[in-house]
Amino acid sequence: MLLSRSVAGEMKKLIQHSSHYLAGLFGGLAIGFISFPIFTRIFSVADYGMIDFIQKILLVPTALSKAGMQNSVLRFYNEKEFSSNRQSAGATTRPCFSAWPPWQWPSR
Repeated sequence: MLLSRSVAGEMKKLIQHSSHYLAGLFGGLAIGFISFPIFTRIFSVADYGMIDFIQKILLVPTALSKAGMQNSVLRFYNEKEFSSNRQSAGATTRPCFSAWPPWQWPSR
C-alpha cells in the first residue's frame, strides 16, 4: 500500500510538471498562430528572407555559447549530493557563463 501511494504521488508530480511544459508549448503555438497572419501583411517575402538569414547567423553563437551545458547540468546534477552546498554545482558552469554579459548571468 505504501509503494502505491508513493507511485501515485510521483505520477501526480509528473503530470503537474508536464502540464506546465505543455501549457508553455501551447502558449508558444498560440502566439505563432495569431502572429502569422499579422506578419504576412506587414513583411514582404524579401523581409522574411532577411529575418531568416539573421536568425541563422545568430543561431551559431548561441549554440557555441551554450556548449551543451544545459544538458550536462541536468544529467550530472545530483540533488542529494549538492543540496548542502549549491555553490559547488554552479562552479562548474560558471566558466561558460563568463563569456555572457553580466545581465544575462543566472541568478543565485
